[in-house]
Amino acid sequence: KPQQPSKPQQQPKSQPSNPKQAQPQSTPSEPPKKKAKENKELSPSELNAIKYPPISYKQISNSTSDKTDISVVVIGHVDSGKSTLMGHLLYDLGCIDKKVLQSCKKNYKKTGTSQFHYAWATDEGTDERERGVTVEVAYKSFTTKTKNVNAMDAPGHRDFIPSMIAGTSAADAAILVIDSGQNAFDHGFFKGGQTKEHAILAKTLGVKQIIVCINKLELFNWNKERFDYIKIQVHSFLTSIGFKDEDIFCIPISGLTGDNITHPITASTGS
Repeated sequence: KPQQPSKPQQQPKSQPSNPKQAQPQSTPSEPPKKKAKENKELSPSELNAIKYPPISYKQISNSTSDKTDISVVVIGHVDSGKSTLMGHLLYDLGCIDKKVLQSCKKNYKKTGTSQFHYAWATDEGTDERERGVTVEVAYKSFTTKTKNVNAMDAPGHRDFIPSMIAGTSAADAAILVIDSGQNAFDHGFFKGGQTKEHAILAKTLGVKQIIVCINKLELFNWNKERFDYIKIQVHSFLTSIGFKDEDIFCIPISGLTGDNITHPITASTGS
Protein backbone atom coordinates (compact mmCIF):
# COMPACT_ATOMS: atom_id res chain seq x y z
CA LYS A 1 0.00 0.00 0.00
CA PRO A 2 1.18 3.36 -0.78
CA GLN A 3 2.32 5.03 2.34
CA GLN A 4 0.27 7.98 3.37
CA PRO A 5 2.17 11.14 3.85
CA SER A 6 2.87 11.70 7.50
CA LYS A 7 1.23 14.64 9.14
CA PRO A 8 3.55 17.29 10.20
CA GLN A 9 4.10 17.21 13.92
CA GLN A 10 2.37 20.06 15.64
CA GLN A 11 4.55 21.99 17.92
CA PRO A 12 3.13 22.46 21.41
CA LYS A 13 1.53 25.79 21.94
CA SER A 14 3.50 27.95 24.27
CA GLN A 15 1.60 28.97 27.37
CA PRO A 16 1.15 32.72 27.60
CA SER A 17 3.36 34.04 30.31
CA ASN A 18 1.85 35.74 33.35
CA PRO A 19 1.41 39.36 32.37
CA LYS A 20 2.21 40.38 35.90
CA GLN A 21 5.47 38.50 35.76
CA ALA A 22 6.19 39.70 32.30
CA GLN A 23 5.94 43.33 33.19
CA PRO A 24 9.04 44.64 34.88
CA GLN A 25 8.47 45.84 38.42
CA SER A 26 8.55 49.58 38.62
CA THR A 27 10.37 51.02 41.60
CA PRO A 28 8.52 53.91 43.27
CA SER A 29 10.27 57.14 42.85
CA GLU A 30 11.58 58.61 46.08
CA PRO A 31 10.07 61.96 47.06
CA PRO A 32 12.47 64.82 46.98
CA LYS A 33 14.09 65.39 50.31
CA LYS A 34 13.11 68.59 52.06
CA LYS A 35 15.79 70.80 53.30
CA ALA A 36 16.08 70.80 57.06
CA LYS A 37 14.93 74.01 58.65
CA GLU A 38 17.60 75.97 60.30
CA ASN A 39 17.18 76.55 64.03
CA LYS A 40 17.23 80.27 63.85
CA GLU A 41 17.10 82.08 67.14
CA LEU A 42 14.39 84.72 67.39
CA SER A 43 15.30 88.24 68.30
CA PRO A 44 13.68 89.85 71.38
CA SER A 45 11.42 91.92 69.14
CA GLU A 46 10.26 88.77 67.32
CA LEU A 47 9.57 87.01 70.62
CA ASN A 48 7.51 89.94 71.85
CA ALA A 49 5.53 89.90 68.61
CA ILE A 50 4.32 86.33 69.21
CA LYS A 51 0.68 86.31 70.32
CA TYR A 52 -0.24 83.43 72.59
CA PRO A 53 -3.90 82.44 73.02
CA PRO A 54 -5.30 83.06 76.52
CA ILE A 55 -5.31 79.99 78.75
CA SER A 56 -7.95 79.67 81.44
CA TYR A 57 -7.22 78.08 84.77
CA LYS A 58 -9.60 75.21 84.05
CA GLN A 59 -7.48 74.28 81.02
CA ILE A 60 -4.29 73.93 83.05
CA SER A 61 -5.86 72.23 86.06
CA ASN A 62 -5.77 68.45 86.36
CA SER A 63 -9.00 67.44 84.63
CA THR A 64 -8.65 63.80 85.73
CA SER A 65 -8.37 64.77 89.38
CA ASP A 66 -11.23 64.68 91.84
CA LYS A 67 -10.07 68.00 93.30
CA THR A 68 -12.35 71.02 93.16
CA ASP A 69 -11.30 74.11 91.21
CA ILE A 70 -11.59 77.35 93.18
CA SER A 71 -10.52 80.94 92.50
CA VAL A 72 -9.45 83.16 95.40
CA VAL A 73 -8.66 86.88 95.22
CA VAL A 74 -6.44 88.69 97.74
CA ILE A 75 -7.80 92.17 98.47
CA GLY A 76 -7.28 94.97 100.97
CA HIS A 77 -5.92 98.47 101.51
CA VAL A 78 -2.63 99.46 99.88
CA ASP A 79 0.50 98.36 101.80
CA SER A 80 -1.44 95.92 103.97
CA GLY A 81 0.94 93.13 102.93
CA LYS A 82 -1.09 91.32 100.25
CA SER A 83 1.77 90.57 97.86
CA THR A 84 4.13 89.61 100.70
CA LEU A 85 1.50 87.21 102.05
CA MET A 86 0.95 85.69 98.60
CA GLY A 87 4.67 85.38 97.88
CA HIS A 88 5.40 83.74 101.24
CA LEU A 89 2.48 81.34 100.82
CA LEU A 90 3.67 80.27 97.37
CA TYR A 91 7.23 79.86 98.65
CA ASP A 92 6.13 77.68 101.58
CA LEU A 93 4.10 75.52 99.20
CA GLY A 94 7.12 75.02 96.93
CA CYS A 95 5.67 77.03 94.03
CA ILE A 96 8.58 79.51 94.07
CA ASP A 97 12.15 78.28 93.70
CA LYS A 98 14.59 79.20 96.44
CA LYS A 99 17.03 80.64 93.89
CA VAL A 100 14.31 82.94 92.54
CA LEU A 101 13.55 84.21 96.03
CA GLN A 102 17.25 84.78 96.77
CA SER A 103 17.54 86.72 93.53
CA CYS A 104 14.57 88.89 94.52
CA LYS A 105 16.10 89.49 97.94
CA LYS A 106 19.48 90.40 96.45
CA ASN A 107 17.98 92.83 93.95
CA TYR A 108 15.70 94.43 96.50
CA LYS A 109 18.62 95.11 98.84
CA LYS A 110 19.79 97.64 96.28
CA THR A 111 16.75 99.75 97.15
CA GLY A 112 17.77 99.86 100.83
CA THR A 113 15.70 97.04 102.32
CA SER A 114 15.04 93.35 101.73
CA GLN A 115 11.71 93.08 103.56
CA PHE A 116 9.64 93.08 100.39
CA HIS A 117 11.41 90.30 98.51
CA TYR A 118 8.38 88.02 98.89
CA ALA A 119 6.27 90.67 97.16
CA TRP A 120 8.70 90.70 94.23
CA ALA A 121 7.85 87.05 93.64
CA THR A 122 4.37 88.15 92.52
CA ASP A 123 4.96 91.79 91.51
CA GLU A 124 7.08 90.95 88.47
CA GLY A 125 6.59 94.13 86.46
CA THR A 126 9.35 96.73 86.40
CA ASP A 127 6.89 99.51 87.18
CA GLU A 128 5.46 97.57 90.12
CA ARG A 129 8.88 96.94 91.62
CA GLU A 130 10.04 100.52 91.18
CA ARG A 131 6.89 101.99 92.71
CA GLY A 132 6.47 99.31 95.36
CA VAL A 133 2.77 98.79 94.58
CA THR A 134 0.79 96.18 92.68
CA VAL A 135 -0.59 97.54 89.41
CA GLU A 136 -2.00 94.49 87.61
CA VAL A 137 -3.64 91.39 89.02
CA ALA A 138 -1.04 88.65 89.52
CA TYR A 139 -2.31 85.14 88.75
CA LYS A 140 -0.73 82.18 90.53
CA SER A 141 -1.90 78.62 91.09
CA PHE A 142 -1.26 75.84 93.58
CA THR A 143 -2.91 72.68 94.83
CA THR A 144 -4.01 71.43 98.23
CA LYS A 145 -5.20 67.99 99.29
CA THR A 146 -8.72 68.71 98.06
CA LYS A 147 -8.54 71.73 95.73
CA ASN A 148 -6.87 73.27 92.71
CA VAL A 149 -6.51 76.90 93.73
CA ASN A 150 -6.20 79.81 91.32
CA ALA A 151 -4.97 82.74 93.45
CA MET A 152 -5.19 86.35 92.30
CA ASP A 153 -3.25 89.15 93.98
CA ALA A 154 -5.27 92.32 93.35
CA PRO A 155 -3.88 95.88 93.60
CA GLY A 156 -4.85 97.89 96.68
CA HIS A 157 -4.27 101.44 95.47
CA ARG A 158 -7.41 103.35 94.56
CA ASP A 159 -5.94 104.27 91.16
CA PHE A 160 -6.08 100.62 90.11
CA ILE A 161 -9.63 99.76 91.18
CA PRO A 162 -10.54 98.56 87.64
CA SER A 163 -7.85 95.85 87.85
CA MET A 164 -9.09 94.87 91.31
CA ILE A 165 -12.65 94.55 90.00
CA ALA A 166 -11.49 92.42 87.05
CA GLY A 167 -9.80 89.94 89.38
CA THR A 168 -12.56 89.89 92.00
CA SER A 169 -15.27 89.26 89.41
CA ALA A 170 -13.71 85.86 88.68
CA ALA A 171 -13.29 84.85 92.34
CA ASP A 172 -15.26 82.34 94.40
CA ALA A 173 -13.78 83.52 97.71
CA ALA A 174 -11.67 86.40 99.00
CA ILE A 175 -8.81 86.96 101.41
CA LEU A 176 -9.10 90.41 102.99
CA VAL A 177 -5.70 91.45 104.35
CA ILE A 178 -5.72 93.94 107.26
CA ASP A 179 -2.66 95.84 108.50
CA SER A 180 -2.91 95.66 112.29
CA GLY A 181 -0.75 98.75 112.84
CA GLN A 182 -2.54 101.53 114.73
CA ASN A 183 -2.31 104.21 112.05
CA ALA A 184 -2.44 101.74 109.16
CA PHE A 185 -5.65 100.06 110.35
CA ASP A 186 -7.40 103.35 111.11
CA HIS A 187 -6.43 104.83 107.76
CA GLY A 188 -7.49 101.77 105.77
CA PHE A 189 -10.72 101.09 107.65
CA PHE A 190 -12.05 104.34 109.12
CA LYS A 191 -10.53 107.18 107.09
CA GLY A 192 -11.69 106.46 103.57
CA GLY A 193 -9.22 103.68 102.80
CA GLN A 194 -9.79 100.74 100.50
CA THR A 195 -10.58 98.08 103.12
CA LYS A 196 -14.33 98.71 103.21
CA GLU A 197 -14.56 99.50 99.50
CA HIS A 198 -12.84 96.24 98.55
CA ALA A 199 -15.13 94.26 100.84
CA ILE A 200 -18.25 95.90 99.36
CA LEU A 201 -17.05 95.26 95.80
CA ALA A 202 -16.29 91.63 96.62
CA LYS A 203 -19.80 91.10 98.00
CA THR A 204 -21.37 92.91 95.04
CA LEU A 205 -19.40 90.79 92.56
CA GLY A 206 -20.63 87.52 94.05
CA VAL A 207 -17.98 86.53 96.60
CA LYS A 208 -19.69 84.57 99.37
CA GLN A 209 -16.84 83.44 101.64
CA ILE A 210 -14.13 85.72 103.00
CA ILE A 211 -11.02 85.12 105.10
CA VAL A 212 -9.86 88.11 107.13
CA CYS A 213 -6.08 87.93 107.61
CA ILE A 214 -5.08 90.34 110.37
CA ASN A 215 -1.48 90.89 109.33
CA LYS A 216 1.72 92.13 110.98
CA LEU A 217 0.66 91.06 114.48
CA GLU A 218 4.25 90.06 115.23
CA LEU A 219 4.84 93.80 115.75
CA PHE A 220 2.44 93.58 118.73
CA ASN A 221 3.94 90.32 120.02
CA TRP A 222 0.74 88.59 118.90
CA ASN A 223 -1.33 90.57 121.37
CA LYS A 224 -4.79 88.99 121.63
CA GLU A 225 -6.50 92.24 122.62
CA ARG A 226 -5.27 93.93 119.45
CA PHE A 227 -6.46 90.97 117.37
CA ASP A 228 -9.89 90.89 119.04
CA TYR A 229 -10.39 94.64 118.59
CA ILE A 230 -9.74 94.49 114.83
CA LYS A 231 -11.74 91.28 114.48
CA ILE A 232 -14.84 92.81 116.08
CA GLN A 233 -14.64 95.94 113.92
CA VAL A 234 -14.18 94.09 110.62
CA HIS A 235 -16.58 91.23 111.39
CA SER A 236 -19.36 93.66 112.32
CA PHE A 237 -18.90 95.58 109.06
CA LEU A 238 -18.84 92.44 106.89
CA THR A 239 -22.11 91.14 108.35
CA SER A 240 -23.69 94.57 107.81
CA ILE A 241 -23.04 94.39 104.05
CA GLY A 242 -24.44 90.89 103.66
CA PHE A 243 -21.76 88.33 104.50
CA LYS A 244 -23.08 85.48 106.63
CA ASP A 245 -21.47 84.89 109.99
CA GLU A 246 -20.52 81.31 109.09
CA ASP A 247 -18.77 82.51 105.91
CA ILE A 248 -16.37 84.89 107.71
CA PHE A 249 -13.06 83.55 109.04
CA CYS A 250 -10.64 85.79 110.98
CA ILE A 251 -7.07 84.63 111.58
CA PRO A 252 -3.89 86.33 112.88
CA ILE A 253 -0.90 86.07 110.54
CA SER A 254 2.49 87.49 109.66
CA GLY A 255 3.08 87.62 105.94
CA LEU A 256 6.74 88.52 106.45
CA THR A 257 7.73 85.82 108.96
CA GLY A 258 5.24 83.27 107.60
CA ASP A 259 3.64 82.52 110.96
CA ASN A 260 0.14 81.00 110.80
CA ILE A 261 0.14 80.85 106.98
CA THR A 262 1.04 77.22 106.34
CA HIS A 263 2.03 76.31 109.89
CA PRO A 264 0.26 77.35 113.11
CA ILE A 265 1.60 79.77 115.69
CA THR A 266 3.38 77.91 118.45
CA ALA A 267 3.28 78.77 122.14
CA SER A 268 6.78 80.22 121.90
CA THR A 269 5.80 82.44 118.92
CA GLY A 270 2.75 84.30 120.17
CA SER A 271 0.77 84.95 123.30
